[in-house]
Amino acid sequence: MIPHRIEKLGAALAREGLDGLIVTEPASRFYLTGWSMFDAQPGENAFWVLADGHGSTVLAGQGDVTEAREKARGSRIVPLAGWQPSVKATQTASLIREAGYQRVGFDDVHMGAGVYLELRAALGNRVELVPVGELVREIRAIKEPEEIELIREAIRITDAAYMAMREWLKPGTTEKEAAWFLNRYMFDHGADATAFVTILGAGEGAVVPHHEPTDYPIEPGEPCWVDFGAVVGGYCADLTRAFCLGEPDERLQEAYAAVIAALDAGIAQLKAGTVASVAANAAAYEIERLGLPVSHVLGHGIGLQVHELPNVDRGSNIIL
Repeated sequence: MIPHRIEKLGAALAREGLDGLIVTEPASRFYLTGWSMFDAQPGENAFWVLADGHGSTVLAGQGDVTEAREKARGSRIVPLAGWQPSVKATQTASLIREAGYQRVGFDDVHMGAGVYLELRAALGNRVELVPVGELVREIRAIKEPEEIELIREAIRITDAAYMAMREWLKPGTTEKEAAWFLNRYMFDHGADATAFVTILGAGEGAVVPHHEPTDYPIEPGEPCWVDFGAVVGGYCADLTRAFCLGEPDERLQEAYAAVIAALDAGIAQLKAGTVASVAANAAAYEIERLGLPVSHVLGHGIGLQVHELPNVDRGSNIIL
């Protein structure tokens, strides 16, 4: 476990009147324990964590116990009797009763309905399960200095990959080839992984926000869109750029200038104590006053996940 983060969790649990928390989301498990074992697929959790303000218990598969002891040092390691969700639910319920917890939080955003029902049945009526899906994510929103340095390095690698791709790119290069260049560059220059599947589109593909790269050749004058990021030490970068091979036409230049003006206006409002929607509205105004539609939020946090709090959009009341 990571003691100072467990202390932060303890304070948050006290505010919510909770005795403990069941942590199933991979990023939050890593944040609290230091162990980043991945989930093979949704609903198939590699391990669970039961935590309070004093410590954490890791429920790990029989084959993962040695790694758990090495990576999640300081945590109590409990081997699971099987891989089925019902086994995790039953053993977690037993630990909850052992600890004497009365009110236990769980991640209602991440935990599946079937698993929840298994857990509810295993606990009976003596323990209240409280949905607190954002609790650990709210703690994670305020980064520690070491986290900021890892994010900066991930951003540096990502930005360098983009600049190198622009110099390398030539007419006729396909979307797939350009996306592969970005991925290879990041891995060759220190990335541990990609934050998500690299998105790159040209021509009509550039207007599809989550376009999957194809064999379409990139030609001069066409709008291009790329969205990608490196991971360093578990922390993600998320970079989106619009560009054009050669000289863009007048319409593209006007749209690009509007977006830059919007970014400048929004960034000028990003100060501690500002409500997030104030910054988002300032950015949106610069686009709407030109009669153009606003099709995206101003921004979002990054960290162990690509999308983290705070959300900086027009409906957000989060205080930065």
